[in-house]
Amino acid sequence: MRSSGKNGGPNASASPPPEQHLQKIEETSHDHCSDRTLRVPPPRDRVENFHGLQLVHFLWERHLMFASPVTAPLSAATPFSAVIGEVLPMLYSKHPDFAAIDWNAVEWDCDGVPFTPDLALTLADLGIGHKSLLRFRTPRLEGLAKANF
Repeated sequence: MRSSGKNGGPNASASPPPEQHLQKIEETSHDHCSDRTLRVPPPRDRVENFHGLQLVHFLWERHLMFASPVTAPLSAATPFSAVIGEVLPMLYSKHPDFAAIDWNAVEWDCDGVPFTPDLALTLADLGIGHKSLLRFRTPRLEGLAKANF
């Protein structure tokens, strides 16, 4: 009988260790591709692809009935008062807590930086740009059954 090698297969002793095999592939790949330029296509979600609008992401913290940020295409000229009065109701009014929000007490951050929005200023004036993430926290509202849902 032939020796089955360390791993039990008939040719196990003839195979190089996995590390040597990977090294050989890596060296071959580098030699083969060294004269090629990697071309990455431009992202399809660039602001110029949205006909004058920008994508703005909204996340209502501690209200995980909406498990991830909700995105709205908005003009940079949209006043923040319209975000509160029109956009957010359209996105979140199905949640029972929405009607109880005290907008004067809401805590905001944009792209991880706390800020206090001026309702008369536009998104552009406030530095809210394409693909910005606006997070808002509503003190004393903890979701359905106070379970962050």
